[in-house]
This record gives sequence, structure tokens and C-alpha cells, in this order.
Amino acid sequence: MKIELLREIERLVEGRAPESPTLEFKAGDALRNGGKNPSEMIKDISGMANAAGGRIIYGISEDGPKNDRCASNFSPVMDENVSADWISQVVASRTSPPIPSLSVQSIPKGSGRIFVVDVAQGNTAHQSLFDNIYYQRIGAQVLAMQDFQVRDVMNRRMGPVLNIALQRRITNYPKEEARGYHFYPTIQNVGHITVSNWRLRVLVPQLAYFLREKDNAIVLGGDRLVTTDLSRTETGMCNVYTYSSGALSTLNKEDLHPGELLQLQGGVALPEINLKVSNKNYENLKASSAAIYWFFYSLNARPLLGSLTFDEWCDF
Repeated sequence: MKIELLREIERLVEGRAPESPTLEFKAGDALRNGGKNPSEMIKDISGMANAAGGRIIYGISEDGPKNDRCASNFSPVMDENVSADWISQVVASRTSPPIPSLSVQSIPKGSGRIFVVDVAQGNTAHQSLFDNIYYQRIGAQVLAMQDFQVRDVMNRRMGPVLNIALQRRITNYPKEEARGYHFYPTIQNVGHITVSNWRLRVLVPQLAYFLREKDNAIVLGGDRLVTTDLSRTETGMCNVYTYSSGALSTLNKEDLHPGELLQLQGGVALPEINLKVSNKNYENLKASSAAIYWFFYSLNARPLLGSLTFDEWCDF
């Protein structure tokens, strides 16, 4: 898993990936167990939680204009007193309320380490206890929040809280030297408010579809509960699967109540998303970093988005 993550990070550097609202690069000197560094770390992490969540990679230097910074080179963290546990402990003790959803991974690189910090969007505003300021990542900058921004983030608790995922199973095809990847979405309401009038769109790269031998056409689920269309993303053309509360009303699944888990699979009505990777399409998929994206919309919930990178869903 760490090898795959390191390869993903190496591609970010090689491709000079730009920073974004959900991706930030920090040189290794930014992470030290002392001085002002812990307060800057809390500023960045709390700012990410108070925005849309995202990933901060410590160990990559960046360059370019202020609002258009790109990954430029590796600059590992050299302080031996810095560890994944130390980062988690500082965040837990120096944010109020403590940020609950934090994943920290440590990867060796040269004589130092790279730390990948994944921050989930908070369901309330988190304050830095170093200076008692609320921060928020806006674009590629972290700024102090104004009163109305703090109130807006705190109101997230007034809406539903959802966990959305793509479940995967694998089928091997030894004769074809191929592997099948089968997905279906799940939506879990982990909050206290019922979700209604919702729509989930899953974008899947066309390069990974099962193909008919005769006409080379894409095989799609031709049922009435899942609609399909086409869309273009940064990684190429995708087929779009759309699930909605209206379409599922015939199954009495239009409302998602607190604690309920909705599994969007089941026979012809809700077919799995079936992909196949072989020697014929692997290199093209890898070169295009073919990710799977999803977008969730509801009348009483904030829009949610997520993705599985190619390395996350494909282990061919």
C-alpha cells in the first residue's frame, strides 16, 4: 500500500501537479517538532477541515506564482522527532473541538520521510489553540475566517452527515491475463437527519469497460433504476451512472434515515459497475491516471464529492 502511495506521489512531482482547494504541498522544513512549525501545521490542517477536507503532503517543495503553486521536487522531513503519532497527538490537543477524522501515513524517502495527512471535512468549525483563530483553506491559500464563515461551518451539524463509498470485488481471468473489477456504491447516514431527494453520479473511465468482441461497443446496465450517459473529465471520457431517490422509490429506498446503510446493488435493477483491466488497456489507463469519481447532491445536504485514484482501485 505504501509503495503504491509513493508511486502516486512521485507522479505528482513528475507531472508538476498544481495545488488545489483539496491538495497542498509542504517542504520538509515545514514540519519540525519545535518553533513555530506545530502552529503552522495546525493552521493548515484545521483550515483544510474547515473547508472541504483534502490532503496535505509534507515532503514536497512547490514553486510558481502565489495562487498557482505546483509540486517541484522532493524535500523530505528530516526531523527524527516527527512521527505520524506526534502529528495526530498535536492535532488532537491543539484544535478545539479536536479534529476527529485524520489519517497520517509515513513513507521513507531518501534519508528522510514523507508524511501524507488526509483530512476529512469537519462537521463543525475547528479552532487553532495556538492563536485561538479559525482558519479555512480558500483556493490554494489558508486564511483567517470571518464571523459569518465560522457560523456557516458550524451549521454543518444542522444537516445530514453521510459516508459514501464504492465497494469492490475482484475476478481473475487467467486465460486472458486480465482482472475484473466490480463496484457498487454504498451510502450510509451517520448523522441524525433523514436524507431525501438525493442523486448520486459515478463517473467511470471508458477505457476500463468490458467490450463486445463484435462491435467493440460498451456494455451498460439497461435498466430503469440506473441511468447512464457520457461525460469528459481530466482523465478522459467517462460513462456516468446516475442513482436517485426518485428512481428508487419503487423499492421504498427514496429516504435514507439516520443509521441506515443503502447498498446500491441487486440483480438487473441495480447492476454492478463491471470493469476489466488487461495487458491491452493497462498502460493507457495508467498513463491517463484513470480515476473513478462520484458526486452526491441532495436538497438538505451539502454537495459531496470523492474519487478513487487509479492506484487505489486497480492492482493489476
